[in-house]
Amino acid sequence: MKRMRRRTPLRAKTQLRRSKPLRRTPSMAATDAQRTAVAGRVCIVCGTDRRIDPAHLISRAARGCGAAACCVPLCRPHHRAYDRGALDLLPYLEPV
Repeated sequence: MKRMRRRTPLRAKTQLRRSKPLRRTPSMAATDAQRTAVAGRVCIVCGTDRRIDPAHLISRAARGCGAAACCVPLCRPHHRAYDRGALDLLPYLEPV
């Protein structure tokens, strides 16, 4: 059996450097209209009025709409649980 020789070393001896700095992409953050729509409201899960964030019912990454009517007020711990998929909002939603 013939052994193959490696033509290039596995690791570079000098540290790799970027030719361009990293660019931040625009986030899928809530708009000012969405923040205004949930301002002064309480979390639909626990009823607290502290650290309220607008949570998109259908995430914008999944092509959800950016309208203020598509957001519900959630406190930050429940918003994070919802984003992780650990919280189902269906029992807390009611028609207006």
